[in-house]
Amino acid sequence: MEKIAFLDRFRGIADTVALFLLTFFLCYVSSHLRLPLVLSMFWIVNAVVAGIFVRYPSTHRATNYLACALAMFLNDYLFSGWLSSAILINMANIIFIAVIAIGLRGMWKSPTDQLTPKQVLILFPVCLAASLLSGIWGGIVSVEGKTLTDTLLNVALWVSEQFSTGLMILPLILSFKRSQKFVWQRTSVLAVLSVPLLFLGAALVSGPGSIAFPLPVLI
Repeated sequence: MEKIAFLDRFRGIADTVALFLLTFFLCYVSSHLRLPLVLSMFWIVNAVVAGIFVRYPSTHRATNYLACALAMFLNDYLFSGWLSSAILINMANIIFIAVIAIGLRGMWKSPTDQLTPKQVLILFPVCLAASLLSGIWGGIVSVEGKTLTDTLLNVALWVSEQFSTGLMILPLILSFKRSQKFVWQRTSVLAVLSVPLLFLGAALVSGPGSIAFPLPVLI
């Protein structure tokens, strides 16, 4: 029993370290994709971490929230020079992760489960609620000394980015299942080939809402 308890504790520490490194890496990549003085239009770390918390419930712990928050803060402090603002802004990221993890808690009993049509329908409103709460907070605290119009625009951009990115990333993480019995069919090939075409269409249209173009085939 003591050996099992030790292994469980070691596994928990390993999960925390892995989440810290993954969060830091994804924050680094996303922050370097944005234009100067503009918020990132493809911030994937929130959806990835939230998906891990939902898919692997054993990782949904307070210590892992702290590890992820620390990784976000260190990224902003080291590469953007932010200090107090980094804490406030990254609270929005934690809000998104927490709402998704709590809202979808208990839906996946096993890491091998796949996403069902019912769960997809629940995913949309939960993701919208998470995007609204995190977007309102992040959009307000990331605007300093600007007009109400600028604040509302910032909130709208934040909400749309979180919602579109969340709906693109979360189904991929939550439905991923490695199967030895998978057989490639014509529809499988067409689905794979259509993804880059839809991404190209989204790039041509541009704008924060364009990322929703590939959602149907990804889901």
